[in-house]
Amino acid sequence: MITETELLTWGSRGLIPGPEEKEAAFLTRVSKACLYANEWGEAAPITRSLFGFAVDWVPIHYSNKKLPFWEGAAFWIGEDPYIQMREGFKKGCYLGYHRAEVLAHEAVHAARLAFEEPQFEEILAYRTSKKGLRKWIGPLFQKPWESVVFIFSLGTTLLGNFWIPLMFLGWFGIRLCWTQWIVQRCLSKLPLFFLIYLTDQEIKQFASLSLPKIHTYLKNDQTLRIRSLKLKFESHYSLS
Repeated sequence: MITETELLTWGSRGLIPGPEEKEAAFLTRVSKACLYANEWGEAAPITRSLFGFAVDWVPIHYSNKKLPFWEGAAFWIGEDPYIQMREGFKKGCYLGYHRAEVLAHEAVHAARLAFEEPQFEEILAYRTSKKGLRKWIGPLFQKPWESVVFIFSLGTTLLGNFWIPLMFLGWFGIRLCWTQWIVQRCLSKLPLFFLIYLTDQEIKQFASLSLPKIHTYLKNDQTLRIRSLKLKFESHYSLS
């Protein structure tokens, strides 16, 4: 049995159990988590203040290889996950984006490594942005292929077909407004760090549930993920 202290310690490093992750699989994952604290120092204050964790276990590689021209960084999932950043970020800033903010954004994806819940993850990741417009408009795409489709649709404007990219933009924009509204409803009841532990379905469900019903839901769920969430919640308010 994983102890409460261990769950809190790992949670503070952004090592969060996934919805279907069993204790054995989680222990295997955390056993591989090496320390790269020096590389994450500038992003730690951002994620710690927003979400209560500071990722220090993901290596960072600087390379432009395989990155689409519109992407500054990417989190690559695999047996040995890592963050890839454009070489321009070695200087600390690239095309108006600060490395600390981009790393904090990718840290959210790293913390939800064991999740396959794309609907709200970009919204949570963009909460690390200091610029209001980027924070609200940035999560326009939920999955990587959507940005690819939109970029290629812009090419149809050369043939005079402006309605194709406008159709995509309209759909993505309406969806973004809806998902942002759901997240805001959750945040009217729960702290931001709480949502990092939730599935897409839970975020939608909690948006319309009262706090007593949310408490009942959590009380009846004894999975490793919810155990970790409840400990984080109790620790947060005992320190506040």
